[in-house]
Amino acid sequence: MRVVRSWWSSRTLFWRVLLLNALILIGAGTALVVTPATVSSPAEPAQVAELFTGVVVLLAVDVALLRGWLRPLSRLVADMRAVDLLEPGRRVPQDGPGLELIELASAFNEMLDRLERERLRSATASFEASEGERLRIARELHDQVSQDLTALLMMLDRAHRAAGPEAQDELTGARELTREILGGVRTIIFELRPDPLDELGLAGALESLCDRAGRSSGVAVRTALAPPLPAFSPAAEVAIYRITQEALANAARHADASVISVMLRSAPDARTCLLSVRDDGNGRGPTGGDGVGLQGMRERALTIGAHLDVVATAGAGTDVRLTIPVGTDA
Repeated sequence: MRVVRSWWSSRTLFWRVLLLNALILIGAGTALVVTPATVSSPAEPAQVAELFTGVVVLLAVDVALLRGWLRPLSRLVADMRAVDLLEPGRRVPQDGPGLELIELASAFNEMLDRLERERLRSATASFEASEGERLRIARELHDQVSQDLTALLMMLDRAHRAAGPEAQDELTGARELTREILGGVRTIIFELRPDPLDELGLAGALESLCDRAGRSSGVAVRTALAPPLPAFSPAAEVAIYRITQEALANAARHADASVISVMLRSAPDARTCLLSVRDDGNGRGPTGGDGVGLQGMRERALTIGAHLDVVATAGAGTDVRLTIPVGTDA
């Protein structure tokens, strides 16, 4: 029996369906030979009813057997649709009756391998280019726009001291406007480039980021950065910093939160490190429902082999959790 089952499972779907229908037709022909059933010309109503019943029975047997054999194909299609390239590593099972199913699952898994490698390569290149462009723009803002605004502010100060009473009010307004613009430019510079990770370290840079985010948004930001933290690669530190920055910004903009808690600590098994950005807001998710920021955070996590989870509870806040592997390239 085991040999027959193995032989049957190794047949292609074409031959299995052909053999099934051949067996059904042979069975129907045998039944006509060994039973007293006959068909006269013209056929009598009772004979037509018998033929119709026989055809229905044959179709029912055919449908039942085919449905059982094709059910694994439906499960395979469902598994394929459930695969998400932003959650790498998931593969469809390479088993089931029939060579086609095994070969189809194997080809799909090979395609996933290629897609994940290409997505990782392109995402890494994209974020490296993005960081380079951020630094370039921040440098130009600092070296040109910020310096020009500072010079303009000094000129306005001198003009204010030398001007008569009738012009001082206008110069005072111009001075304050210039200070506001200069402050906005400096804020943009800080957002474009991360705090000096090599000088402050990851924990210090995150503390500075949280302090600045709390002051600019008016939301209380509490930090719990438990030492000792593992040594991460520069790329991983930038990714952790950017994901924290995005999560803080989205919580401040969309969550209507009063408190945001940022926690970074090593797991008890010392194999992973957990980053959590949790708010007590409306639980609408990390971007108020548009999904763009969430996808960007997941792609950043993908480049360092980390996993991002978002737990949003309506009326009870959102928790953005990043699990970073330790002891790998990350």
